Amino acid sequence: MTNTPLLGVIYTQLETLQASTTSALIPPLAREARMVLSLRRASSAFAASSSAASTFADGTPDPLAASRETYRSALKLLQDPLLPVRAQGLHLLRSLVLDKEHALLSTDPALLPAVLDIFVAALEEEDSFLYLNAVQGLSSLVDVFGKQVIGRLMEVYTGTRRGDKGGPRE
Repeated sequence: MTNTPLLGVIYTQLETLQASTTSALIPPLAREARMVLSLRRASSAFAASSSAASTFADGTPDPLAASRETYRSALKLLQDPLLPVRAQGLHLLRSLVLDKEHALLSTDPALLPAVLDIFVAALEEEDSFLYLNAVQGLSSLVDVFGKQVIGRLMEVYTGTRRGDKGGPRE
């Protein structure tokens, strides 16, 4: 899940807790916690792979600076408790996927799995507007990245990882 192995274990346990509980209160809280962990992963992957400067060492402007700022803004919006604000964050992520001019996700491959996880986590939202934005985001990811995204989606929905013998994840 992230650079911190313990957070990966927590994320997996939240999946199990969400699926196996009989309480009506636990699944939404587990889903929210998983979304926060996904956002943390996306944020840490982005921080580790990008520089904050808008120019290179030789003084030339960085063409991806605006896309990086949009990505940061989207992550901030996704952490907001208001549903319309979170939907705007999903919309901003989708605009980054479709941005052919700067192609931030193509130039920084560490971001693709993080963005995919954010859209997949948003599919579990009960609000139809967030769900629709997640579906549109996934559709855009498939249009742009094809097999990479389809393979990961198959892993998510079949409960297997590449290299497994077809058994469910634990």
